[in-house]
Amino acid sequence: MDTKEFAKTELGSFVSNRFGDRYLYAVNRNSFNHVGSDGVYQAHWGENLFSESTLYVIAGTDSGVLLRYIIKRGIPEGSRYLFVEIPEIIPLIKHTIPEDLNAKINLCTVNELEQVATTCRIAEYSYLDAVVILKSLAVVDGYVIAYCQLWRDLESQLRLRLWQYRVEFGSCVFITRHIQNIAENRNSAALLKHTFNGKTAVLLAGGPSLDEYLPWVKENRHSIMVAAVSRISRRLQHTGIEPDLFITVDPHPVSFDVSKHMLMFEKPVLVNAFHATPLLMGQWRGRSLYLDSRYPWPQRANKEQTINGMGPTVSNSAINIMVEMGFEQIILVGVDLCFSPDGFSHAKGSDERKVGAMVAYGNNTLKTNNGNIAESDNGLYTGIASIAFQAEIALKKGCQLINPSPNAAAIKHVQYRPLHTIKFEPLEQSALSIILQALPEESNETRLQSFREAATELDRITFQLEKLKQLSQKAQTYNDGLFGRHGLKSDFKYKLKMDRIEKRIQKEIKDIANLAKIFGMTEFVKLLRPDENQEWSDEDIEHTGQAFYNAYINGADKVLVIIKDQQQRLKMRIEEEQDNPDFELLFKQWHDDEQPGRASVWRLKHTEKFAKLAPELKDKFFQLDTQLNTEIAHTNHTYMSEITEFATLRGVNGKALEQYQNKDGTGLKRLIRGLKTREGTEAQELIKLSEGYLAEVEQRNNDALSYYTQIITNPDNIGSSSLENALMRASILLLSDRNFELSIQYLKQLAELSVSYLPFYADILRITNNTEAALDAYTTYITKVPDDLIVAMKLAQLYQKLDIKEAARWLFNHIIETDPNNESAKSCLNDLDLAS
Repeated sequence: MDTKEFAKTELGSFVSNRFGDRYLYAVNRNSFNHVGSDGVYQAHWGENLFSESTLYVIAGTDSGVLLRYIIKRGIPEGSRYLFVEIPEIIPLIKHTIPEDLNAKINLCTVNELEQVATTCRIAEYSYLDAVVILKSLAVVDGYVIAYCQLWRDLESQLRLRLWQYRVEFGSCVFITRHIQNIAENRNSAALLKHTFNGKTAVLLAGGPSLDEYLPWVKENRHSIMVAAVSRISRRLQHTGIEPDLFITVDPHPVSFDVSKHMLMFEKPVLVNAFHATPLLMGQWRGRSLYLDSRYPWPQRANKEQTINGMGPTVSNSAINIMVEMGFEQIILVGVDLCFSPDGFSHAKGSDERKVGAMVAYGNNTLKTNNGNIAESDNGLYTGIASIAFQAEIALKKGCQLINPSPNAAAIKHVQYRPLHTIKFEPLEQSALSIILQALPEESNETRLQSFREAATELDRITFQLEKLKQLSQKAQTYNDGLFGRHGLKSDFKYKLKMDRIEKRIQKEIKDIANLAKIFGMTEFVKLLRPDENQEWSDEDIEHTGQAFYNAYINGADKVLVIIKDQQQRLKMRIEEEQDNPDFELLFKQWHDDEQPGRASVWRLKHTEKFAKLAPELKDKFFQLDTQLNTEIAHTNHTYMSEITEFATLRGVNGKALEQYQNKDGTGLKRLIRGLKTREGTEAQELIKLSEGYLAEVEQRNNDALSYYTQIITNPDNIGSSSLENALMRASILLLSDRNFELSIQYLKQLAELSVSYLPFYADILRITNNTEAALDAYTTYITKVPDDLIVAMKLAQLYQKLDIKEAARWLFNHIIETDPNNESAKSCLNDLDLAS
């Protein structure tokens, strides 16, 4: 037997378990053998795989098992599923999709993703913030290494595309936050343009190199302007560094979880995306400046100066505003965009650092400033191109981006220079004082004026939304008339009336209609036809006309709910500024908004009023302070559970195998370093397996066999993936040394783990003249996997060689019946007949 052939990763034949799951063992191994696929998927996803009006993009199908599970459960209303598979699998499972579900379930390769995703209306689902990207278990485990590359390609394509959609058209969550932040978004970040011409600044981000440079930042704190992304606020608090600017952009509640220590600071100025989470915005005690525009719609005679909050990351937004501030040099500290040499993705003090090195999720490799290779996940990796683009623009404006870390990603147009070589002119006064001088006065009067202006603007938009609803309702009536419904006589004049309404909408309230359309996208998505070339019936046209305007109405209603909520909030912001506020109303608003820190905001802005409050009111304020401090101290939040999943060791096995097969010794060394930061038996066994792979790559086969043997002889490893891989590699090494006795023993153990290994076990038994045992192994396998004609042929030929004619004849006939074009079986059967 050729040991190289045995070493290949082959998909093999389908096998079945006692739960009725039929899958390729090479893809899923024993994933479903304990509780069955239904139980595994229910535990893994629960109902999160079946939301309505959602596009699920799933990498892999688990040999079709996941595909069949979703079909069996049923497709939720308005949802679609796009499975992206490796090319070898698709022909084997495509037939399992019923014809009536072809519009709702799509299957493609990653090369077809662009076209098929468009067919699945990914743009429309992205407006709903309803595109969910998931890994099948085949991708999570990575037993077939092609799935590792599949995930890299899929995620890198989709993440960037979804961000582009959101930038171009907006999305419900972004617009909702935009409206919710109107009260806090009072001053534009454009006020800071050209305030630091020719000066030097440092941007502090959360990458692992941050820790190395914080002492330098502290030492030079008063000579330069310091900006920091909000997620490192806990680290800055612990080190005693107070930045001049905080930057935050994320609209989701998780941003509060990772950035809440920012609320412990008072002096820095906050620069926020218009869509930053209100949980931070409403509780921020200092001055703040918004990026982009105050409202998610154009204003009449709007001459507002803005600064683009360019994404997709908070670092991108920070760089953009700092370039606009006129700096000549921006030093990037902690902007690594890759993992540290030992596999950490973030600096000390972060939640990501707590859960350990991200050994399983380094999907990409890149070159660092010192010429070494580092790993990076897709989220960080996609930031490289955008920062390179920004750095090029900055250079044209006379600003050089500098990264002092040798272990940070090398980025085009970003200069690598150690800190001691960077020269700069110290600031003549504190950066914070320069920033504050550029801002307008903040007072009771200015806040009231801003709140009232916003209230007037929301009244204007409310009127336009109601107008859109009225026009849409008229259009529905005319649509009835066009088709002679509800007592109206069918008349083409109604089509002309509908056209005039559409022209009015586009001329008078186009921007508001587009806003309503985004929020009514759930209804619009349901109108989309999978086959655009299909002929439309009158019933189709009538239904579509009614549903189209109903989508406008529903979208307008959803926006009105958000606006009404914000109008109430503005009333309470105005109430906050009154001489004698109604605190019961304020406390209720702060409670409803989940913003206990609002009490501290009020007290800071109204110190004299607070001093005159009754003791029982002061006690209520102190209770809210305690509530906020408890929330800030709380560490077991939702985000922690999410990143704990990312820090799992599941998938390391596949990653190590991929690096071994690519002869990537450097990658294996990185993986081993990362694993050594982790505790537990699983990590220790993975270290041994990776050390074995590394030894083979370096042609130290005796060392490799020693590592594999340590795994094999450990009684705690029964059934583990490390054991299975160690047995495979040890068997091959032993065969190379012609140590058949021990290799047969190991192959027997593999065959006991899975029927898929029986053919290899039988081959070695046959080669070593253990004929009866080989017959038993082949027969056992064919009984369980009768469709494997290659193994059936081997067994038939062995029967023929041993002159067991009837058994050989029966098998040759079985092969020919299954595959009428099998000339080898026909020839062997003919030889058998001639010999009889």
